[in-house]
Amino acid sequence: MKSLKYIAIAGLTLLVLGLNSCSQEFLDRKPTTAVNNDEALTTVTNIQSATVGLMLYFASYGYTGRNLPVIGDLITDNVTTIKGNSGHLLDIERWNISSSLGEISTIWGGSYQIASAAAKVVQACEKLSEGASSDTKKTLDKCKASALTVKVFAEYILTQYYCLPYSAAGNAPGPQVPLNGIGSTPAEMNGIILIPWNEPVSSDNAINANSTLETATLEETYKHMHEELEKAIEAFNNSSKDFSSSNAAYFPTLCMAYTLQARLYLEQGYYDATYFQKAFEAAELALSNLPNGAQKELVGDGQKFLEQYRSISAPTQEDILTVNFTTSDNLSANSINNMFNSYGASVSKDVINLFEDYNKTNDIRRAIYSETQETPSLEMYSSCGKYPNQNQINNVPVLRVPELYLIKAEARANISNGDLDNDDDYKAAMLATLGVRDSSIHGDYNKLKEIYFKETNRDNAALQYVLEERRREFATEGHRWFDMRRTKTALTHKNNTDYRIAFTDYPIYAFAFPIPESETNTGAWQNNRLKQNEFWRIKNGDSWSPVYELPVDGGVYGN
Repeated sequence: MKSLKYIAIAGLTLLVLGLNSCSQEFLDRKPTTAVNNDEALTTVTNIQSATVGLMLYFASYGYTGRNLPVIGDLITDNVTTIKGNSGHLLDIERWNISSSLGEISTIWGGSYQIASAAAKVVQACEKLSEGASSDTKKTLDKCKASALTVKVFAEYILTQYYCLPYSAAGNAPGPQVPLNGIGSTPAEMNGIILIPWNEPVSSDNAINANSTLETATLEETYKHMHEELEKAIEAFNNSSKDFSSSNAAYFPTLCMAYTLQARLYLEQGYYDATYFQKAFEAAELALSNLPNGAQKELVGDGQKFLEQYRSISAPTQEDILTVNFTTSDNLSANSINNMFNSYGASVSKDVINLFEDYNKTNDIRRAIYSETQETPSLEMYSSCGKYPNQNQINNVPVLRVPELYLIKAEARANISNGDLDNDDDYKAAMLATLGVRDSSIHGDYNKLKEIYFKETNRDNAALQYVLEERRREFATEGHRWFDMRRTKTALTHKNNTDYRIAFTDYPIYAFAFPIPESETNTGAWQNNRLKQNEFWRIKNGDSWSPVYELPVDGGVYGN
C-alpha cells in the first residue's frame, strides 16, 4: 500500500553544498554533494550547508520563484493573461480547479519538502548543541532559527492554500460562508498535517495505513506555528545575529520571524479581534529588527524605485526576504519574467484604475505596472517592471518592508472601527507607504486623504483604503489571494475583456485548493486520521469534488 507521496519525512535527502561562505554557497547555487540526511547532519558545517540547501527548495519556480507570486494574483483580480497566453497556468486563471491539477501538487509537495527538511535541521541542531561550546551553540542557534522560520513560511502557505481561513469560522464577523458542516470555531475546522520539530522524525519510510499521523485542527495548526516562531525568535536572540550578515535578506532573519508572526495574528484577528493588537505589535518588532541593508523609510524617488527591481547583486533597502537568482541560473520558460512577457501576464485594469482614478499621476508605482509607461533605458520590456525581461533573471521579492506598515494600518483600521481622523497609528502607517510613494503628499495626511480617501460612505472605509493600497504596492507578488480570504472580500470579474471568465461576488473566503489526489490516494489516507478540507469533501473514486460550485462565466454568487 502506498505511503504518503509528498510529506517526505522519511528518506528525505538534504542538499549539502560544502563551501565555506554561507552567502556565497547560496549565490553559487551548485550543490557539490547530496547525501542522506541521517549521514549529513552530524557536523556543524553540514548543518550550515543544509540550512542553505533549504533555500534552494524555496527558490524553485514551482514555489516562490514563480508559481506562488503569480497564482495568488492570477486566480483573483490583480493579474490577467487575456492578451496572449500559450497555456501556462490557464486552468488556474479559468478556475478549472481539480484535485489532479499539477500546480496543486507542486505547492503542496514543495511546502512539505521544505517543512520536512527544516525539521531535520532543527533536530540535528538540538542534538549537536548538547555539550557544545558557546560559539558552536550560537552557530547552531542561527541554523535552528533559520530552519524554524522557513518551516513556518511553508506551513503558512499550506494553511493559505489548503485550509479555509480563520475568517471562515461560523461565528466570525462578515458574510456567512456558504458551506454546510463547517465548524463554528477554528478548533472545529481542518488544519494541516503537522510535522514535529521537537521530536525525532521517522526515517524508516513507515508513513502508511498504520501511521498515527493525523490532520490537526486549524487552531492547533496556528498554535504550532506560533510555538515555532517563538522558538525561532529565542534562537535568533541567543545567536546574537541573523544567519548571514551580508545579503541578509536572501535568508530567514529575526525580522522575517516577526513578520510571519504579524501575518498569523492578522489572520486570527478576523475571528478574535484581540489578535489585531498583537499583529500591530509584531509588525513593530519586525520594523525594529530589519535585516542588514534594509531601511524603515521606503523609496520615494521614481527612478530609484524602478531600478531596484533590476539588480541581482544585492537585496534592495525594502527587502525582508527575497529569492536570489544569478546569471548562471537557467530558468528559461519557467521564469517569472517570461510569465509577464511572452506568456501574456499583465496587471489587470482593476489595479491600473487605482492609479488612474482621481488622476493619481504622482504615484511612482504607476509606471511599473503600465505598458504605456515602459522605460526602454531600464530594459523593461515585460508588462511588469518588477520582473524586467533582462536575461530572464531577477530577484523575486517574498517579504518587503511596506507590508509591515500596511499590517499596522489594517490592524488599526479594525481596532478603531474605521475612524480615519482620530487614529494616529493608522495615519502614520499610511503616510509611511502611500505618503512616500506619492511624491505630491510630502507627509501631509490631509492631502493624502483629499486625493485617495474620497468615498467616505463605504463600509469600513479605513480597511478598504488599506486593501487598495496593498493592491497598488503588492500587485504581481501574490498577496491578493491572502488579502481577499482574510478579509472576506468577495471576488468579482467585471467583464470578459480583462478576464477569461466574468462573475460577480464569488465568496473566495469559503474556497481552498484541494489536497492533491496523488496524496490522498495513499494508504495513510485510508485510516480516517487524515482529512480533506471542508470545501472538497465529496469523494469520487480517487478525485474530490467541491461542495460549493466553482465560479463560472456569468455566475452570480453571494448571499
